[in-house]
Parts: sequence; structure tokens; C-alpha cells
Amino acid sequence: MIRSMDADAAYLALKAHDVRFDGRLFVGVTTTGVYCRPVCRVRTPRREHCRFFAHAAQAEAAGFRPCLKCRPEIAPGLSGVDAPAVLAAHAARAIVDAVHAGQALPLRALAARLGVTDRHLRRIFGAAHGVSPQDFVTTQRLLLAKRLLTDTALPVTQVALASGFASLRRFNAAFAARYRMAPSRLRRAATVPDAADRPAADRSVQGALRGPTLLRLAYRPPLDGDAMMRFFAERALPGIERVDAGVLRRTLSLPQGGSRAAGWIECRFVPGHDELHLRVAPTLAPAAGALLQRARHAFDLDADPALIDPVLARMPLPAQPGLRLPGSFDGFELAVRAVLGQQVTLAAARTLVEEGRYRTRPDSSGSPSRTSVSIDGRAVAVANRFGGLTKIWANKEDCTDKNNNGIIDTSNGPGNVLPFANDECIAWHNPFSDFTVQRPVAWTSGVYNEETCQY
Repeated sequence: MIRSMDADAAYLALKAHDVRFDGRLFVGVTTTGVYCRPVCRVRTPRREHCRFFAHAAQAEAAGFRPCLKCRPEIAPGLSGVDAPAVLAAHAARAIVDAVHAGQALPLRALAARLGVTDRHLRRIFGAAHGVSPQDFVTTQRLLLAKRLLTDTALPVTQVALASGFASLRRFNAAFAARYRMAPSRLRRAATVPDAADRPAADRSVQGALRGPTLLRLAYRPPLDGDAMMRFFAERALPGIERVDAGVLRRTLSLPQGGSRAAGWIECRFVPGHDELHLRVAPTLAPAAGALLQRARHAFDLDADPALIDPVLARMPLPAQPGLRLPGSFDGFELAVRAVLGQQVTLAAARTLVEEGRYRTRPDSSGSPSRTSVSIDGRAVAVANRFGGLTKIWANKEDCTDKNNNGIIDTSNGPGNVLPFANDECIAWHNPFSDFTVQRPVAWTSGVYNEETCQY
């Protein structure tokens, strides 16, 4: 609960619909029993009917249910630097991530990860957030369930499991206790996303299962969406992702239960609504919780420009409000990009991922190859399982124009592989006739000669 003196300032933010406070405070209206975001466009309630909370979990613990119009579950979150107690902030972030990933996170395991006792964690969590960790978990699960019920056509049973509830009975009981309605009632009230764009036969909830799902993620403006999309466009991996007209499209594979869910996503900014819209393939809908968190990280949607922009304004550079720090949808993919980007140029780093798929034997047969990068990053060593070792230059400036046509002829992807003899970026090939299975090979650049400045 926010103190009375701060509550007066919070009411002014509510009256102004100040986007800077979106996700930072929630208002419970005593006459309706509903809690809202400060940007909610309904008629502003009278001051004496308002109670202000720093977290959605506090509002629900006080008996308020989420507004169906402004939807508190899509409000931007808070980054770790915003929380007064860093440990409590890390705990809250871990809980949110676990809930969206559909993973169980016992309090004792969370405390052990943070290096404290579970008793100490309960104490500092309650002091920082005003609710117990278990109440916070329940709120996050129910808000995720509310979003899945509203934005997707997943069956209620799948929604319950995806939200972290062990059974449909427990889900129904918790939903009714907090929101005073059955999940099926919210599903009936929800509209199928993009219904107007669907064929008549597909405008039902059942029909929506065959079409993409639309998910909305709010952010605090300003956000330079054009700069963000340019960043992703310059680093797009051919065959995996593409940016056209400010829209990012890519394929993605996410863990879901004991298996993986794979499909495509489409991301676009909607500045007029201060939202990022995600269209998701039906095959990825069961992993929507994990996808929402990854999208928030990839586009840095939880950042606070009120803290960032004043610092950047002091730099000797032209003002550019709304800059964010781009992330990634996949941690391993980001690590590979970072390593390759340090070894070679940005353009080469994009193509090296594909380079290992080339068939590098002179007879163009054999299985796809595996690749290792040399120490100096100028070339790759490709070890074919059945054929030997091939050295391929990573940058065209190191290749040789063997046919003197003024350009470097080289394969540029697994779907466009030149004959072995015609690829001018292949430095050499050594067959290994005595070995049938090889692992990736890396080599040093040799001994550096300071007199000749060569290896």
C-alpha cells in the first residue's frame, strides 16, 4: 500500500494518465472492486474511492480484481535497478520468469539460488513488495492465465497447466477466489484476435486455433522503434529472421513441458498505443508465456526512459530519445552472435552460421559439415565427417579471384552452394583417407614474425 502523502501524488498521475507511472503503481477503486493501471481511459474515480498499490499482487491481496479494459497483466515491468531492495527485485524477477516458462520454483530453491535462507527471503520480500512470495506467485499465475484466456484460443485446461497450476480444479478455485468469476466467463467475453481478418469459418475460438495468435506488450514511451528494427535488420540471419517495413519476422523454438514448441513470430511496434504486437504461429501458442518474457527482453520493454534519457542527454551526441538496449529471443543464439561478432566483421558473423552447412568435399557428397573458427577470425576450418579438412576464408577480401572476372564467386548459403572447384573462398582441402569420423578442428594462426608482420 502506498503511503497517504505519496497517494496524493499518485492520484495526480492517475488524473493525468501519466505513462511514466504505468507498471509502477496500480489503483484500486472501492466502489467497483477493480484495480487499474494509471493509463486506464475510464472515467477517473473520486479521490476518496481510490487506494494505490505498488504491485498488482498488493491490489489482489486487498481484494481487488483486474480491470478488463486496461488489463494490468500487459503493463510494463520494472528492471532490477528500479527496486529499493535488489535482492527482493531479483526474487520477483525469478518468480515472473519461472511462471511464464511454466516451471515450478519452490521458495527454498529460490532462496538457495539467491544465497539466503527462505525465512530471510520471505521477510525482505514482504518488506519490499508488501505481499508474501506465495501471494506474488499466485498473482503472476493468474495474470498470465487471464492473458492467455483473453488473447489465445487455448483450451482452459491448457491455460491452467501453462500458468503453472497443478490441476484444473486448483486453477478454477484460485481464479474464482481472486476474480469472482469462472475462467469460462472471461473466455466467452473475449474476442478472437484479428477476427475481422479471418475467413467466416475461422472466426470462432475453435477456428482461431488454426490461425495466428495476437499478443500485446505495453512499454513506457518514448521508444525508438525504428532504431530497434534497424539493429535487428543489420544482424538478421538468412533463413531464420527478416525485417521488412519495420516488421520483424523470425522462426523460434521454445521449451514446452518435456518437449519443444516451434513456429514463427511477427513483431511490430504500435506507437499510438505504446505497445508491441506479436503475431504468433498456432504451434507456438502453448509456449506464449515464455515467448512474452523473451519478447520483453529482446526489445527491452521494461526499461524506464525517465532514467535513461537524461543520462544520454549529457553525452556530446545529438539527442535521440527512446533508445533501448536490444536483447535476444535465445540466450545461446546471442552468445554465438557475440563470439562471432568479435572474431570477424558483422556481415561475416551472419554468414558463418551457414558456412558449416556447405558440402565441402571435392565430390560434393557427404553429410553436412561442422565448423570451427580460427584464432584470428579470418577463416573457418570445416571438418567433413567422411571427407577431410577444408579451409574457407570468412571475408571476401582474403579470397582470390581465380577466373579474373572482377568479383569473388562464393557460396552464400545452404541453398546456393557453388561447385567445389568454382568457389573462390576455398583456400585448400586435405583429404583424410584413414579417418571416417572427425570432430570440428581449430588451429592457431601460427608464430607471429615481428619483422615481416606476418604469421
